[in-house]
Amino acid sequence: MFTIGRISALAAVSAGLLSLAVVAGASPASAASPQGEVFILNEGNDQVLDVAEGHVRPNAAVITYARHGGENQKWFVERQEDGTFHIVSSENPSLCVGADSPHVGAGQVRLHGCDQQDAQRWRFSPAGGGAGVFESAEYPGLSLAAVDEDSGTVLDRTDFNDASQRWSFPSAS
Repeated sequence: MFTIGRISALAAVSAGLLSLAVVAGASPASAASPQGEVFILNEGNDQVLDVAEGHVRPNAAVITYARHGGENQKWFVERQEDGTFHIVSSENPSLCVGADSPHVGAGQVRLHGCDQQDAQRWRFSPAGGGAGVFESAEYPGLSLAAVDEDSGTVLDRTDFNDASQRWSFPSAS
């Protein structure tokens, strides 16, 4: 038979598990509250995720560039059922940021038609200071990283201390 003490302890454990479930189910909002249309700002170079030459189309290179507010720099970060995220073009919501093989083209990042392929799914992990790291679901241990504008964005070995891998979400609206 349950006593008041056991019921209280059970309630406390249940509340703790519920709070863990809420945190585990949190979106990147737990790091920086991306809601609606956002810029995805890199801490390392203070530039935003951008579609090269402003041409939002399949296979376009994703780069970082100085924020100018163009439609090719606006994104939605959408949580998927499995807890990963799609980075979706605001200008063309049928296109998502996807990781190319790190063995081909140095792991460049490009736009692809949104589907459930692992190459388009990203695990988001808060890295502190209101930013976080997007790790590839297709290539565990590799994360979205900013490099110079000519090289675009690439996959790099995940390092939470590397500012080129930390992203925040200023509102684009």
